[in-house]
Amino acid sequence: MTKKPHRLIPQILAAGLTLFGVAACSPVYFSQGLARANQGDFKGDVADYNPNIDFNASNAIAYRWSDIQYKPEKKEDWSTDDYYKLGFFILFAGLAGLAVYYKLAPTFADAYNNRGLAKYKLGKIEEALSDYNQAIELNPKLASAYLNRGLTKSSLGKKEEALSDYNQAIDLDPKRAAAYVGRALVKHELGKKEEALSDYTKAIDLDSKLDVAYVGRGLVKSELEEKAEAIADYTKAIELNPKDVGAYKNRGLAKFSLGRIEEALADYNQAIDLDPNDADAYNNRGKVKYELGEKEEARADFVKANNLNPKLAVAYYTQGLAKYREGKIEEAIANYNQAIDLNPNYADAYHNRGLAKYNLEKREEAIADYNQAIDLNPKLAAGYNNRGLAKSRLGRIEEALADYNQAIELDANDADAYNNRGNVKYELGAKQEARADFVKANDLNPKLAFVYFKRGVGKSELAEKAEALAAFSNAVNLNPKLAVAYLLRGNIKGEIGNQEEALADYNQAIHLDPKLSAAYVNRGIVKSALGHKAEALADYNQAIHLEPKFSAAYVNRGMVKSDLGQKAEAISDYNQAIELNPKLALAYVNRGAAKSELGHKAEAISDYNQALDLDPKLAVAYANRGSAKYELGQKAEAISDYNQAIDLDPKLAIAYVERGYVKYDLGEKEEAISDYNQAIELNPNYADAYYTRGLANSALGKTEDPLADRTQAIELNPNYSDAYYTRSVANSALETAEEILVDYTQALDLNYNSANAYFRRGSSKSDVEKKAEAIADYNQAIELNPKDAVAYNNRGLAKYNLGENEEALADYNQAIHLNSCYADAYNNRGLAKSFLGQTEEAIADYNQALDLNSCYADAYLNRGLAKSALGQKAEAIADYNQAIDIDPKLAVAYNNRGNTKSALGEKTEAIADYTKAIELNYYNPHPYYNRGLTKYNLGEQEAAIADYSKVIELSYYNAHAYYNRGLAKSDLGQKAEAIADYQKAADLYKYQGNTSDYQEAINKIQELSAE
Repeated sequence: MTKKPHRLIPQILAAGLTLFGVAACSPVYFSQGLARANQGDFKGDVADYNPNIDFNASNAIAYRWSDIQYKPEKKEDWSTDDYYKLGFFILFAGLAGLAVYYKLAPTFADAYNNRGLAKYKLGKIEEALSDYNQAIELNPKLASAYLNRGLTKSSLGKKEEALSDYNQAIDLDPKRAAAYVGRALVKHELGKKEEALSDYTKAIDLDSKLDVAYVGRGLVKSELEEKAEAIADYTKAIELNPKDVGAYKNRGLAKFSLGRIEEALADYNQAIDLDPNDADAYNNRGKVKYELGEKEEARADFVKANNLNPKLAVAYYTQGLAKYREGKIEEAIANYNQAIDLNPNYADAYHNRGLAKYNLEKREEAIADYNQAIDLNPKLAAGYNNRGLAKSRLGRIEEALADYNQAIELDANDADAYNNRGNVKYELGAKQEARADFVKANDLNPKLAFVYFKRGVGKSELAEKAEALAAFSNAVNLNPKLAVAYLLRGNIKGEIGNQEEALADYNQAIHLDPKLSAAYVNRGIVKSALGHKAEALADYNQAIHLEPKFSAAYVNRGMVKSDLGQKAEAISDYNQAIELNPKLALAYVNRGAAKSELGHKAEAISDYNQALDLDPKLAVAYANRGSAKYELGQKAEAISDYNQAIDLDPKLAIAYVERGYVKYDLGEKEEAISDYNQAIELNPNYADAYYTRGLANSALGKTEDPLADRTQAIELNPNYSDAYYTRSVANSALETAEEILVDYTQALDLNYNSANAYFRRGSSKSDVEKKAEAIADYNQAIELNPKDAVAYNNRGLAKYNLGENEEALADYNQAIHLNSCYADAYNNRGLAKSFLGQTEEAIADYNQALDLNSCYADAYLNRGLAKSALGQKAEAIADYNQAIDIDPKLAVAYNNRGNTKSALGEKTEAIADYTKAIELNYYNPHPYYNRGLTKYNLGEQEAAIADYSKVIELSYYNAHAYYNRGLAKSDLGQKAEAIADYQKAADLYKYQGNTSDYQEAINKIQELSAE
């Protein structure tokens, strides 16, 4: 469907027409004669009036000044007729002369008639009308009085009465050309264009040198779309009167409408040369300059027009049109508002303001403006057409149909209206009628399909997908063989997720044009998205066969090969694309992705950097670079890249998911969930987003929510092996063993050869303390992908947790060998070295981890522990402080800082740290134990007993807690209870193989028993 601004209304210009008591005559000579008469040069003006009479013999002034015998020294001897003549010719000087002869001849009809003219010129309209009435009453056959009264009534808006007077003047004097001109003006204003045309032609037949008649006829012909004939009339008027500003302006307008832009500019320049204060001329010249691309000069003309006439509504209207075409919709509306303020009856201003509001999707407001335009101009076909378009978009189909019918009734040649009506009928199921309308539209405007096609291209570039889709649909309806329109419509459908419909469009495009290589590429994209990789590959091969230098075909073929696991071949295609087009940013992005999947993270980042150099606004490049940096342990930089990607493209769902991964890894699980929520809102079918949100919810102890998310992920992607496995973990928490078995089996059946699957399953097993099984999965992952640094790191961590520190150390070394920027691996290697007694080396590893990531709270924590072991208590506390600054919720940092402060004798401060650790993690027994020990050392036995009791509640097999509680109870004289605690401690020590502590507990029992 289309919408178009209504054309400018030409300004109707008098073009020198001056109606007097006699017919209009040549204004130059007549005015010169008047000037001389006004100066008292009565004889000198005869030479001027003679040629005036020659110019218009049929309507010449009845009185020849050459016949008058001037006797200035004997004015008292003048006759009434002499005064009449004098008064007539000093009309523009005032009423003095008329007053004299009026006094001498109060029943002289001509005197009233001409005094009416004088008053009319002075703006005394009602008084003039009274004089004409008196003249007609005195002489009902005075044609000039009817003529002048008609002019006056017309100026008062009394068109029908004016028409009656002009008719009477013509009846009395059928050869009075000016009467035909006056009547034509009124008929034109009443919309009776053909009758007006006839009157102008009659006036010209009577007086072929009457320039104003040519101007008037030109205006009518222009409105009847007879532009060439209109130009001929304006040209004739200019020949007769080279100083007729109106003729130049109207000719310029007609030429402009025919696309003769330079000629139109010349006419407006001439009009301005003749009258530098003509606001209309500046306004119209501005419109021409704007069309020529001279926008600054055009604006200068618009400003000049407004300065000359601040109430020139059309100037604001024209500026509004210019702003609309520039896409400055709000500014256009402001201009239309100004035009309407100045002229509340300006139908076109309402109409085009409606178009602007429609463009802003303010459909109801647009309809209100169209209503107003139609009320003011019920014959505004474009108003009905565009109102129909707005109603159609609001689902008011029947009302839209009525509007299109009305538009067609008013303008049976409006191809847009037929096309729009066809769309509505098609929607209503009247397909045969719809096709008839499409055929009619195409017959009326064979180029209309291409117009819609171009509009679709423009809307696509503006990302206005709904409008683009409608435009391309119009194009193919009007021209079913326009292959490229099917191609581009398919692109839009693909972008909005209608893959099957997109596929149908690409099939049609290829059917119509089997050599349209772009259609094969785009069909390949859709087939790939639908999972038909082999078919997609065939399409890309065909596109390359048709066009061996088609870089986009290589890029997309590379993507399919990458999806099929053919990474090296994919990279080869990307290389070819880059060789063909070194500025193809997306080729670098995809090559980077392939390299990243092969473990070449640094090379991948280099490709992403190159892509961003070529296109700094390529959001996906930032997102992918963020992923590579994350895998290198550069978490802060990764988040920065994801933030940038989201700033550039707030609808890039994958960026939210990837950023969520990093936040999850940093312990910011709630923020991670917020990112996953955003991704799901953007793409409700995003299986990965549900899966990762499930992981985060699991980490927060929410079992039902993650189970639902993983189930949703599996429903969206039944082959999602990771989702099956992690759902099994969630089910494990809910003790649904059969579901666990099913999900494990399903995950392995779906992807038994995926390194990532083994890696993730290993991580999950490690999380549920199945370290040995986790190590087996990591072994498998490493066998499948020997360059996976993260797999080595995680296997090392599992071995470390099993006490296999030497083996863990070897894995960390390999992880660092593969990725020298892997901060986590340095941190974990430091832990292993600490347990092996290599404390100095451990600190070196922690330092390296912190060099790579200065916000790594765990590294500060572990370095603090190592420094404390070396007796560097103050430095240890500084590290714990740093860890807490980075992560104020890191409970273990408070616990460890408490231990160090306690060792320094700062018992009260230590207790505060233990208390904070307990607040952050109520279920961790260690801070309770340490606080109990510190309180015991301060002599607070009761408080110590309470803390040890909490430790035992949380960790029933903690032998030390029983032993220490026994000590406190013994100090309080609770002998029997103390012996019971010592006995429980002894039993646990014995079970744990701790013989020395066992013996110590037995000794305590014996000591108390002997007392």
